[in-house]
Amino acid sequence: MEALMQVDLAIQSASCSDGVPDKACFEQWVRSALDGRTGDVSLAIRIIDEEEMQRFNAQFRQKDYPTNVLSFP
Repeated sequence: MEALMQVDLAIQSASCSDGVPDKACFEQWVRSALDGRTGDVSLAIRIIDEEEMQRFNAQFRQKDYPTNVLSFP
């Protein structure tokens, strides 16, 4: 029996607006990333500006510059 996957997207965007993909793109990417997974899964995607990314990178990786992706287990 094929497992059911429910994708409930609440897109959280900081001060970015230009160039942010639409909800359909995020749904497709999330479904692809979770393909084949079973059990409970939690995934949060947040679109932020360069300044906030630099703060997060400094806080979580001790690197004082912006990066394009932060991921956590």
